[in-house]
Amino acid sequence: IFLISDEIYGDIIFDDDVREVSALNSALMPQAKDHVIWLGGVSKAFAMTGFRVGFARAPRHLMSVLEKNQEALISCGVTFSQRGAAAVLADPFSASSCIEAANKSYGRRRDMAVQCLADMGLPMPKRLVPQGAFYMLVPCGAAGTPDVSEEVARDLLNRADVACAPGGNFGKEGENFLRLSFATADDDVRQGTTRLAKYLLEHRDAASWWPKDEPVTKVEASVPPVFDRMPNATTASMP
Repeated sequence: IFLISDEIYGDIIFDDDVREVSALNSALMPQAKDHVIWLGGVSKAFAMTGFRVGFARAPRHLMSVLEKNQEALISCGVTFSQRGAAAVLADPFSASSCIEAANKSYGRRRDMAVQCLADMGLPMPKRLVPQGAFYMLVPCGAAGTPDVSEEVARDLLNRADVACAPGGNFGKEGENFLRLSFATADDDVRQGTTRLAKYLLEHRDAASWWPKDEPVTKVEASVPPVFDRMPNATTASMP
């Protein structure tokens, strides 16, 4: 039995209570250290999406198996991607500074999106306020009713020029949600979220079904300095 943990967003964290949550903690336990495979990469934390460079941390006896699978699947990454990733990982202090700056930007935009919704009369429930990454699932229909996320996403784009991903595309738990990204400029987050709230109120009667549990009217990201979590000698390149 193996615990395989994909932590590609693991360095983008806003709240202290989840900052140290990682499968790597399990790897420190003697009875679990030979059963944990941790996956990471440069795409999200270093804004290198498209470079397709990742890495794995696993027990030594598994690394040769992972390397063989990687070679059969992709042979290797393109040169510019490997050189770019190597430059990032070669200097842990610069890498940590980069992650810290990214977290501050994403955290500020998360706070901004939550605040804009609250100001429009649609405060997010605490359970839906993201504690990391740069996405937020915003309700677009009443819970327990047939999924309207794709219909709403199309109509929102046509009426308000706001593009969101239908939550239903991500599985049943995403039904009647829209996935909003705040990996963009502050003003775009502010305008987009305000337009989204206005649309939901005017065209989807959101006031009648919006969740009322633990409403959040203000939130503030906590972003302390990020410590080095770069892979060690047991690491291999993975797709």
